[in-house]
Amino acid sequence: MKTLQKSKIQTGIWLDGKKALIISFQNGEETLNDIHSGIEDKTHHHGQSKTGTFMGSHHVNDERKFEERKKHQTDVYLNEILEKVNASDELFIMGPSELKLHLKSKIEDDPHLRDKFKGMEAADYITTNQCVAKVKEFFAL
Repeated sequence: MKTLQKSKIQTGIWLDGKKALIISFQNGEETLNDIHSGIEDKTHHHGQSKTGTFMGSHHVNDERKFEERKKHQTDVYLNEILEKVNASDELFIMGPSELKLHLKSKIEDDPHLRDKFKGMEAADYITTNQCVAKVKEFFAL
């Protein structure tokens, strides 16, 4: 009796601090998903001075709170990406920012994903079609 073999899912992830583009290929079919990060990119909020605020006689600088919030938002963003690629058999990461290094680290720390990581490449801001082409080139599709 012949058993059907599961076809391989090959996934490329382009990410920066604002969004991720996930490109997956299975049986010649291409799937694209966008994930928006929700990561704040500045410490100054409307109604605040540039260096913080005064509460009575105490000066409060919100930069530390902002950094903690940004770290949490980054973690949520990267975990959301990992949830989307969990079923993939092979992973390729690209992008212009250091976030790709953080994502690679999270993949390497996950025993389920560790062996799926196949490579990483610095890639500037490129179009969706260029991202698709890079993923095809990487996986020789």
